Amino acid sequence: MSHLKVALVGECMVELQATSVPNQYTQTFGGDTFNTAVYLRRVLTPAQAEISYITAVGTDPLSQQMLARFNECNLDTSLVTQNPNKFPGLYAINLDDKGERSFSYWRSDAAARYRFVGMSLEQLVALWQQFDIVYFSGISLAILPSETRDTFVQSLAQASKQVKVVFDLNYRPRLWESKELAKAYFEQIAQFAQVLFCSNDEDALLYDKEIVPAAQPYCLSAFQASEPSLLEQAIAVVSQARAQQADVITALQALEQQTHRHLVFKQRDTVQFYPTGIDYAQLLDKGVVTSYEYQALVVNKPQQVMTYSFTPLEKVVDTTAAGDSFAAGIIGAFLVLGTSAQQAAKLAQQVAQQVICHKGAIIPAEYTHPFAS
Repeated sequence: MSHLKVALVGECMVELQATSVPNQYTQTFGGDTFNTAVYLRRVLTPAQAEISYITAVGTDPLSQQMLARFNECNLDTSLVTQNPNKFPGLYAINLDDKGERSFSYWRSDAAARYRFVGMSLEQLVALWQQFDIVYFSGISLAILPSETRDTFVQSLAQASKQVKVVFDLNYRPRLWESKELAKAYFEQIAQFAQVLFCSNDEDALLYDKEIVPAAQPYCLSAFQASEPSLLEQAIAVVSQARAQQADVITALQALEQQTHRHLVFKQRDTVQFYPTGIDYAQLLDKGVVTSYEYQALVVNKPQQVMTYSFTPLEKVVDTTAAGDSFAAGIIGAFLVLGTSAQQAAKLAQQVAQQVICHKGAIIPAEYTHPFAS
């Protein structure tokens, strides 16, 4: 296994946690992609991956503390910029008696919002191409100025030909001008993301549907929209293989491996992996492959849908960063270590269940360990 470079992009904020004493809070730092970066660093060894966090902070004392916290968490901070005219965002967490959290935010003019302002498409593509994997979220996208978003997404689409792009919807309605705009961006990203995370409630909220357990995701059609172009690639690969008298099966399997993508759909007690890939039945119908080649390809094709079920914890302390730590587990196990989807889901759930047994977004390091251990 080679040493991989992983970038996580977004916003870290000053976090205020409510205490048992009325009107008293403890102060730390958190934010969806920062939380994921910290847990990803913990579940992987330095030999397995370098974890970089890409954001912007200010030059004020809290920003300096935040930057120090990044370094304490063993994150590469070489791409964290400091804006002398801006400050970090802030949020407060309040918990109910079941550990469910509610948030209050002060972030509308935070430094992270301006991290990519003024960067050209070419500069952004070059930035992403330094990495093997780039992870960002709907929050990372929503906080950007509207004129920056299009260039940001276009650059990731271009870079996705060489870089594995991972996207977590993390849909927060109050951050978007409209639901329609958010959905348009999500559906665009769904066509090139290597792994797309979506929860049942986000899916229902975006598509004005009821939350139905175990239902097929409404966003699945957007995720599968890239399949027609993949079919065209497959036909071209077969044509080239035959012209060079190369093995068609090997050529198509290489393309499958290169382009295989997953929608990871999260529900309360299940995780489903929906893969997209080459439609070999259409290749057979079109006479592109022989019956023998079709059978050999289908036998080795990854399972169409993988479902992993787990037992929810009876006692939950704080659900903050549950999804963020789960994403870290999937990225670490599935994309970096190359485990099966089933094993990745199991490991990711173990990480998330540790996190929700403690207060705050970032729990003490002794409760999370590298997967190798």
